[in-house]
Amino acid sequence: MDFNLTNFLEKQISMKYVAYFIGACLGVKFGSFILRSAIKKVKILIQKSKVRKFIQKRNQDLKNLIIPTPNLSQDIINKVLNSDITQLKKMLEEKIVKSVDLVNIFSQRVQKHGIEFGIVTHLKYEEAIEAAKECDKLRKENSPLCSLPLFGIPISMKETFDEKGYPATIGSIFRLDHIPKEDGFCVKLLKSGGAIPFLRTNVPQAAMIYESVNDVYGRVLNPWDKTKYAGGSSGGEGAAVAARMSPGGMGSDIGGSIRIPAAMCGVYGFKPTAQRTIMSGHTFYSKAFNGQKTVLCASGPICKSVDDLILFFRQLSDPQYLQKFKLHERDPFFPTQQINETELSNNKKQRRFGYFKTLKSFDCTLANQRAVEIAVEKLRAQGHQLVEVDLPDVDSIKNGFIQFLLSDSFQGIYDLLSQEDTVKEYLMIDIFASTPPLIKRFLSVLFYMLGEKSFAELLPQTNRLQVEELNKLQYKIGQLQQDYLRLFDDHEIEAIICPSFGAPALPHSSSLDSTPVCLYTFIWNYLNFPCGVLPVTKVQKEEQHFNNSRIKELPAKRVDFYMKQNTEGLPVNVQVVAPPFKEETCLNVMKILDDEIQFYKHNSYPELK
Repeated sequence: MDFNLTNFLEKQISMKYVAYFIGACLGVKFGSFILRSAIKKVKILIQKSKVRKFIQKRNQDLKNLIIPTPNLSQDIINKVLNSDITQLKKMLEEKIVKSVDLVNIFSQRVQKHGIEFGIVTHLKYEEAIEAAKECDKLRKENSPLCSLPLFGIPISMKETFDEKGYPATIGSIFRLDHIPKEDGFCVKLLKSGGAIPFLRTNVPQAAMIYESVNDVYGRVLNPWDKTKYAGGSSGGEGAAVAARMSPGGMGSDIGGSIRIPAAMCGVYGFKPTAQRTIMSGHTFYSKAFNGQKTVLCASGPICKSVDDLILFFRQLSDPQYLQKFKLHERDPFFPTQQINETELSNNKKQRRFGYFKTLKSFDCTLANQRAVEIAVEKLRAQGHQLVEVDLPDVDSIKNGFIQFLLSDSFQGIYDLLSQEDTVKEYLMIDIFASTPPLIKRFLSVLFYMLGEKSFAELLPQTNRLQVEELNKLQYKIGQLQQDYLRLFDDHEIEAIICPSFGAPALPHSSSLDSTPVCLYTFIWNYLNFPCGVLPVTKVQKEEQHFNNSRIKELPAKRVDFYMKQNTEGLPVNVQVVAPPFKEETCLNVMKILDDEIQFYKHNSYPELK
């Protein structure tokens, strides 16, 4: 065989150049990655510096506010702070106080404690006091407007609602300049009912975890215990009401974001059926997030009583108030229906309700189970029938909700946070979203071998979904809704009494490794059933553990560890659930329970230490 040295060398030289080219491409790609990362870090540092200046100015402005102390006795001031909105309305009607007094009393408390507890994003004092003066003037004139549900009452708003002139950051450092030029519809609707929005409250970064912490306004501390979380995403709202910085306000809920903070802080929260609430005016996140329709977000109140939840429900849902606005403002595709006054005030005897104390998929703590037992016994004592029910196909709901959450690999949220890093509480979601499917399969097998069955089953549910897969998921939701309606029919029950959450408030950052506790709330978002929570009891000394868990895996071990971190005395709520569009039934049953339990007749609001 002839050997041609020239051809061989030419061939080797050409291969060498190919290798050089590939190496150069890889070097450029790696270098550009390093450069982009460095530029991102520099941008974050610059923006964080801007945030620090912004917060320093916010803090100084709040400190410099001159808020006069009302010419009232300390007893009256204390009564105002402890009263719900229904009681405050009576005090206004009886001319014991004026709206100006209410704004001043609550604003002073925000000024004193709001920053320390991470609750306040902005105090809208100047415009609130002017609105209060106008309300007092109209009351002197006996204006018919005084009969509006929230007339002259200062309320708080979750920071995710657009309000003219105030940033809606959603906890993102790069949204300081996102300042609406007009109020969102929800704020307009509440103002049309006489309410005075005076306080904006803190949320988690991107408002998609159940701990309220971000790099703009910091972390919300639970008024009952600073070492515990206040819940999320309406954490600032729950904490504000429990800390008596606000008599009541608005939150939103896509996985428990109203009910979790209300439960963690021992107050009242209500999530309607999504189509019976107005989300117009809830700030824009991203096209991917705002465009999804698989699991719908709902807006609703967090308050000090069921009576107050009903006041908000009237203002937010009654057609007589909604029809004052143009179609494009109130969203014509959300049907309005008359409030069923008969059902709202239903006092029939021997009604029939369902209940469950815990779920096999992930047990709730003994304190949460005991709260259900208390509620059930109160209803039985009134002559009602209570039947224990087993929820169908809970694992499908658990897996389906995770599929929904990560169906776009969390891209809707990453679009919002494209220029910044996520807070550490997002770590598990980040891992699930970014890990390639092949590696997830390997990890799933590994977790099975290690005895972590829950993680092993969860991992395959976290892949990005194709369109046909998402359609199948939506079809499955429809089937599950029918199964749960059949549960109501088969047992002939009007509502279900159940745990509000898997545990009471746990230490900060514990959501990293104890996420199954939120199963008890997101079930009802997935199915789109109305539900609300109310305080019933407190954690007892002997309940500070999770030894009752039937699952002996990492999340259960972590809940046990966290429950032992001084949880005695924390509030524990129960949840009431009704079929879709039966908000009146849900509120009515909550009212029946609350009248019997009267948590705050036997307990004081937390002292701020």
